[in-house]
Amino acid sequence: DVCSSDLYNPFGYYKVSIPNNAKIVGAALINTKDLNESKLNQVNAVVSTGSLLDLPAGPVGFALGADARHEELAQAPDPYGTTDDLIGSSPSAVTTGQRKIWGTFAEWNIPVLRNVPGAHSLSTTVAVRHENFASSSQKTTVPKVGVRWLPIDDSLAIRASWSKGFRQPSLYELFSTPTAGLTPITHPLTKINEPEQDVTVAGNRRLAAEKTRYTNVGFVWSPQFAALKGLTVGVDYWDVNRTGTVTNNYQDTVNRFFGRVPGGAAGSAPGGLLPGESVVLFPNGDLKVVNSVFFNIGETKVAGLDYSINYVLKTDRLGRFEFSTIWSQYTHYLQRSAAGGQFYELVNQAKIGRAHV
Repeated sequence: DVCSSDLYNPFGYYKVSIPNNAKIVGAALINTKDLNESKLNQVNAVVSTGSLLDLPAGPVGFALGADARHEELAQAPDPYGTTDDLIGSSPSAVTTGQRKIWGTFAEWNIPVLRNVPGAHSLSTTVAVRHENFASSSQKTTVPKVGVRWLPIDDSLAIRASWSKGFRQPSLYELFSTPTAGLTPITHPLTKINEPEQDVTVAGNRRLAAEKTRYTNVGFVWSPQFAALKGLTVGVDYWDVNRTGTVTNNYQDTVNRFFGRVPGGAAGSAPGGLLPGESVVLFPNGDLKVVNSVFFNIGETKVAGLDYSINYVLKTDRLGRFEFSTIWSQYTHYLQRSAAGGQFYELVNQAKIGRAHV
């Protein structure tokens, strides 16, 4: 026999709760516990000298260093979390990965001019870093060049730098199993937008490192006259361009599957699917599930200004007080998530932004 207290009434209104429903729902609740563990073992060594050799403008500073790292990531979801049978929960990723990395770097600080007419001093910094990702047989070498000019004395420094950089994909982006979710996707043929399309994203062991170019120009001023003694003001303009951004784009996966963008002609989205990608359709041709992977398709262009103000107040009896504030302002933040696609401005935009060709 079934007691009325064991029955669930599905016809209730959420603003007027049904007491018996709460009892039954409480009995069906379950707590899942995922295990996420990361490890980092690292050893490094640096040797440096402030006078590698003497030039007419002063001594050359030099530093040489090396490091080795071992990274591990293990993600093991609760068995109940992998069943796809929990309301309001998607299956979690299972990730097991590790890598070994070693790197070396060298840096020189070279004085160029000192105490000459029109320039108190001028120096340049040259650096280079090499990293070897032993687990994936990938290598990269990046440079950096900087200039520092004191046109009057130590109170005013004008500086500039240019460098290249990289970011190796995370272990999750490389090794994770498919993780489910919902996202809006437009069917390229029917032009119908499904606001909650079933999708998955998985790691990709073929990922390459992201590459960046960085430029910075600015100044630091510490006025020496009594009224502003202790004040330091700095302004820097910076520009970053990052290519090969690791991302995944479900709409782009669908476009390449059909060979066209929504509303576009056949062949408007060439390339086909990447290894690990698939698009499953219902018998009527509608999208059932889109399976994507992380890959190097994105590009990001960001520029802005950094402002800093620091004031140090020294007292005879109460010690030293320091006040500081730092502000950052984006002048533009352009991003595209598909090769050859449009850049979208993300600064001062409520949602997707406006397109830049």
